[in-house]
Formats: sequence, C-alpha cells, structure tokens
Amino acid sequence: MNYYKHEKDHIYYSDLYDRHTVTIGRLMDKDLKRRKNEPLKLFKARKAIHDLCMYFWKGEEYAKKDKQIQAWISEDRRKDELLENSEQLKNIHCLCCNKIMKCFDKSLRERYGHEYVFFMYSCPDCNSCRAFYNDGTEYRVKPAKCKKCGSENVKKSTKKIKGELTVYTKCNKCKNIDVYTYGNIEEKKDLDFAKDRDKYCLTSEEGQEYIQSNKAVEEMNEIWEKQKRRRKNLIKSSEKRRFRDEKGEFVL
Repeated sequence: MNYYKHEKDHIYYSDLYDRHTVTIGRLMDKDLKRRKNEPLKLFKARKAIHDLCMYFWKGEEYAKKDKQIQAWISEDRRKDELLENSEQLKNIHCLCCNKIMKCFDKSLRERYGHEYVFFMYSCPDCNSCRAFYNDGTEYRVKPAKCKKCGSENVKKSTKKIKGELTVYTKCNKCKNIDVYTYGNIEEKKDLDFAKDRDKYCLTSEEGQEYIQSNKAVEEMNEIWEKQKRRRKNLIKSSEKRRFRDEKGEFVL
C-alpha cells in the first residue's frame, strides 16, 4: 500500500526555515523603502534603527533555527508513526459488484477538529472506489449541483492555462455554466532567493559568532546587576550607621 511520507531530510527543513526568514526580511526592507521620501535626517535615523534591529533579528532567527527544525521533524515523525501503525479496515465490499475491495492508499485528514487516518479502497473488477476514516465512518462524496437551478445533472471539465486551473460546471438542464479558477497552481521561481538568503540568513560561522557575543553581553549584564545590588546594599548599610548630634548630621 502506498502512503505519503511526511518526514524528510534535514536539508528540506533548513531550506524551509530559510525561506520563511527571507520572506520576513523582504517585508522588513520593503517597509523601510516605502519611507524613503521622508526628510533625509529622519530617514537616516530610521535606517540606523532598522539596521540595528535587522542585526539582532537575523541573529535570533539563527538561534531559534535548530529548535524549530527539530519541532517540525518531531511532528512529521509523529504523523508517519500514526500512519504506519494504523490498520486498514477489512472486508470492505464494492457497492457495484460486491467484491472485496483493496486498500491502495492511506493519508491523514482533519475532521471535526481531530486527526484521522483516511483509507481509500478500489475494486479489482470494476474499479469503483470507496473511502473510510479509521473510526469506520465512510466518506461519501456529495453530488455536484447547479448553483442556479439545483439540478444534479451537471458535467464538469477542467482547463489549465498558464499555470491556472479552471473548473467549468455545466448544467444540462438550464444550461448554466459555473466557472471557478484556482489561480496559479505551479510553483513560481524565485530567482533572487539565493542572493537574499545570503543577506538575511546567517551562516553557521556568523550565527555562532552572534551567539557567543550575545552570551558575553548577558554575562556583562549579570555582572553589572550584581554590582548594582552590592552598591545598593552598601548604601543601606551606611545609612544605618548615620547619627545626629548637636552640630548636625554625620556619616561614619
């Protein structure tokens, strides 16, 4: 039986994460570019803040990358285990010839907010098909109807033009034709992705350098906070030794 494998090689998730990062980075730069007509002094100040934010954003994106990739891998591995361990329903009969049908595919589908394994069966004699969820519920396809007169006597046809898939539903009763276009179903080429990945995604060396420098800053902040607490305690201690005599206030 065939079924879709969710878990992929590590490089797939790494590229996926980088594509998300590039998309966000482009939006951030686009927001800056649309302000280029502002007064020069204001734009320079805004760009300086933007560049500083981009530095920390790129570093944090790298720092979160491994954790997010592991989360994706774990989720896809869970789905594969669910599919692998699910047992198909047995003794499914064809509604046309009453022959035992064979399960040829299983996948995951969401139904009423829950995840189910979806089994598809075909008849070896007449090629009829049936489908069931793993709880035994049969999936029954609702017949297409004409949106104008409600007749089920309709015929569907599809046409693909320049990557756009268009579905035509013609009613044989009232001759009405419904047209629905799914848009461009072909993946568009991103000729600037490699260049923009170098711009927005840190390399391993750059990422580790950011992490180490960030740790150094955190250590300095911790030392600074300790010094502040020590200085505060010294001030409180000195205030307790303060006394007043006839000539005024003195501190020992």
